[in-house]
Amino acid sequence: MHLAVGGALAKAASVKVAAMALVLVASTTAALCLLRRNVQVGAITLVERTSLALDNMEDRAETLARHLAIAKESVGQALERRRA
Repeated sequence: MHLAVGGALAKAASVKVAAMALVLVASTTAALCLLRRNVQVGAITLVERTSLALDNMEDRAETLARHLAIAKESVGQALERRRA
């Protein structure tokens, strides 16, 4: 069981790192798009789509961070019960 919990924590941490990498890529893409922005009247631009995607990824990263904190707390409680 101890290994399964450790594996779950490692997986959650790697998912968080992957989400952060996606946020970095999206923000870099948004910055590059700002340099070459084509304004289209009445249409959503690539920069706006990228910005929305970046916001979505940041929300997902925050959710993953919360889930990781919950998993860590659960592991701590399980270890305390095991010691008792």
